[in-house]
Amino acid sequence: MRNQGNLPLSNAGLAGSSFLEVGVLKSAPGTRRLSAGLSGPVPTTRRLLLSWVLGLLGLVLALVLILESLLVRHDLERRALHEMNRHLIETWEPRPHLGPPPPPVFWADWGHRPHHFPGDVGPRGPSPLQWPSSGQPSWDRLASGRICVRFYDAAGRMVVGRARVPELPAERPQEIASVLNSESHWRTYTSSNGFESFLMWAQPVVNAAGVPVGVLEMGTGQRPAQDLAHDLLTGLALVSVVGLLVGMTVAGRLASRLARPLEKMSRAMEGVSAGDLSLRVSAGGTREQRSVADGFNRMVAQLERAFEAERRFIADASHELKTPLTSLTTMADLLRERSADMSPERAERAWLVISRELERMDRLVRDLLMLSRIEQGEFEPEVVDLAEVAETLGEEYEARHPNLVLEIAVRPARTRVLDQHGCFRAIRNLVDNALAHTPSFGTVWLRLMESGGAFVVEVADQGSGIPAEDLGQLTRRFYRSDVSRSRHSGGTGLGLSIVAAWVGRSGGRLEIDSVLGQGTVARLVIPVTA
Repeated sequence: MRNQGNLPLSNAGLAGSSFLEVGVLKSAPGTRRLSAGLSGPVPTTRRLLLSWVLGLLGLVLALVLILESLLVRHDLERRALHEMNRHLIETWEPRPHLGPPPPPVFWADWGHRPHHFPGDVGPRGPSPLQWPSSGQPSWDRLASGRICVRFYDAAGRMVVGRARVPELPAERPQEIASVLNSESHWRTYTSSNGFESFLMWAQPVVNAAGVPVGVLEMGTGQRPAQDLAHDLLTGLALVSVVGLLVGMTVAGRLASRLARPLEKMSRAMEGVSAGDLSLRVSAGGTREQRSVADGFNRMVAQLERAFEAERRFIADASHELKTPLTSLTTMADLLRERSADMSPERAERAWLVISRELERMDRLVRDLLMLSRIEQGEFEPEVVDLAEVAETLGEEYEARHPNLVLEIAVRPARTRVLDQHGCFRAIRNLVDNALAHTPSFGTVWLRLMESGGAFVVEVADQGSGIPAEDLGQLTRRFYRSDVSRSRHSGGTGLGLSIVAAWVGRSGGRLEIDSVLGQGTVARLVIPVTA
């Protein structure tokens, strides 16, 4: 059975103050600090998600734009080098047998200065470029279209310059000297005439004896390629901007969808801290968000039940204490005002009432103290033989209640429980309840057995029984079903609360089955731990 009234007894409760009001007032400052923290410099979840998504999207688009720019430039320069290589093969006599063209240097335009790395110098070709046997190459044929041609002698001086462009690109004597002094068969670099950039290709030329006689330099203007690359990159940049705007919209919706449940929960938490325990969060969104929302709703529901149980406990305790206090006050006033002419019999009855109510208040306070100590864990676990406890209680009830039948099916029944005195008290409470609601001709059984690795202490009676709708409330403090609402039994309404708290702290459970008009069976299921 679930004990819905297991709340620690507090001085504030005994004094009649509302635990809910005290708890909410004490939590209000913490709530204000939480709200101040959320509204301070710490970014909101929505803004943080939006910033991260946009930052990552912008980074990806920037990387794509840069990579595409490099690839386009690389491809255009590779095509230009292939074109110059093909043109040289078709126009140079004797026809050269060249190896693969040199790799492009698409990074060389940056800063208008050459940037070389080991790939700039191509491998040695199968045969060098030989000077024509006729004496002069066909410079006009070589300088066709957008290809310009220059020839440098072995001393590095330009002796031929042909081009169909308004102005030849600037000379690069360092590159020419590098080709003359190296064993490489070509070298690529860039130059400019102030109007456009040129991709240059320099290659040594040898005579029939294999002696270098100069360097052939070819170049092609990059303005069309650059314009094409600019147009492509401009289009790509526009597409990236559109993608960024679309991504911003999608990221905003995503951030809003992810952050909205957290914002609702934050507002609900502020409302709960302000005292409104009826607030709940709609369980929507992702699985994790639904799990958090469900956990929050369960927590608030438990708080609401706890506060309601605390208020009910304060009201019930006040009611239980008010009745004996009223009787005591009435009897005291009666004795004070009529002590002179009151008969001895009436005075004796008044003192009996006072004694009875004082005893009742004493039992109530002791039960409250016992329940509080059990719930607060003030007792140390002890090893108890349940068979000995049952025998002791059977002998105690034997003279006064001959209708109590003791049945012990297991010996010994040693196990570790919260407290030996609490064990006696729990079983005695069950037996007292059974005897109080069983007529004198009925039978009450106290049984001890073992089942499923646990000891079972069972108390069965042939009493009036308990309505099914009341079974779930029996362990609530001060609860009495309508059948047993009268206080003729002398109980405080805390007996089953004490039993449930004790057996729960001992690692067991309390089970109650009842049929109205036939009887009730209460079981203490205690695990075997000794």
